Amino acid sequence: MMKSKRNHPYIFQLIAPIYGLFYYSQKRNFIKKIALIKEKHVLKYCETILDVGCGTGALSSVLAGLGYSVTGVDPVKGMIRIAKKKAKQQSINYVIGNVLNGLKMADKSFDVSLASYVAHGLKKQDRIVMYEEMKRVTKDKVLFFEYSQNRNIGIDIIEFLEGGNYFSYIKEVKVELSDFFNNITVLPLNKYNALYICSLSK
Repeated sequence: MMKSKRNHPYIFQLIAPIYGLFYYSQKRNFIKKIALIKEKHVLKYCETILDVGCGTGALSSVLAGLGYSVTGVDPVKGMIRIAKKKAKQQSINYVIGNVLNGLKMADKSFDVSLASYVAHGLKKQDRIVMYEEMKRVTKDKVLFFEYSQNRNIGIDIIEFLEGGNYFSYIKEVKVELSDFFNNITVLPLNKYNALYICSLSK
């Protein structure tokens, strides 16, 4: 997760242990989501995956457990430290880095890159930077686990208090992504969450 980390990394450094408390519940949620997208063949022919804004590594761990070669990147040292500790029995490459500042990775390094609930917390100009950088390092698909356009009062309240860009994001996400990617497919995960699948094939 990378919400506001570019501007307030010290806050996320302090609260990284709190994120770590939710690691196993996050893993359980991601296990269900990944099972669904595998059923839909979203990750077919995929071997290497980049997890952008990986936080404490719950999603990276689920993917690695399924046999994918996973690299997790996050700008907060505390998050990466916890991710490494949680997944010490797995072979996951965790890297400190910020997609908004450019990643030290070669073009087309990964079959798939993904970000989980990162985009909606960024300002539009930062989202554009993220799209461009994820597209640069990816061969096949760029995936975004995000909120759907169905409104929920609980999510609305939380996002209002966090002061992110959720409200503008969910209104324009489909159009915004279409400006950067050839083919966009939205796969509903449940009523309030969706996977935005951005294909790089022509």
